[in-house]
Amino acid sequence: ARVVATDISEAAVNNTRMNVERHGVDHIVSTLQSDLFNALKQGDQFDTIFWNSNFVFVPEDYVFDNKILHAFCDVGYATHHRFFKEVKKYLAPGGALLLGFSSQGDISALTELLGQYGYQYEIVASEFGGNGSENHFYIMKLIPLSVDHQEVI
Repeated sequence: ARVVATDISEAAVNNTRMNVERHGVDHIVSTLQSDLFNALKQGDQFDTIFWNSNFVFVPEDYVFDNKILHAFCDVGYATHHRFFKEVKKYLAPGGALLLGFSSQGDISALTELLGQYGYQYEIVASEFGGNGSENHFYIMKLIPLSVDHQEVI
């Protein structure tokens, strides 16, 4: 197995790198600072791609008063659009596409977006946040629609 862990945050990449070394898996796990797929090489393909998305939909005029909010908030789901537009060239034939999402996100906007890019979803794991939180976190498996139902973007 080969794992490539990417994150836009340098601090997150450094944290992941330290955990990789701590657990002795540096021979199979590499870490890259990247805005989605930007740091990957042309031709890279993966059997499984998991993206823990910035699931909170915010309008275009949203003012970020704290940098950490970028980890959770996506203006107009622009990052989601980019992900769905670019992911197919990195997913190996027959590969699995997984998405981390939350009840704090806009599931109807996500469902519409998935349909535009030729996907539907199935929840394969779900968990409430800790300490009595009502936030629900999901791992969704994205399933390609038949060719007849895909809209060309």
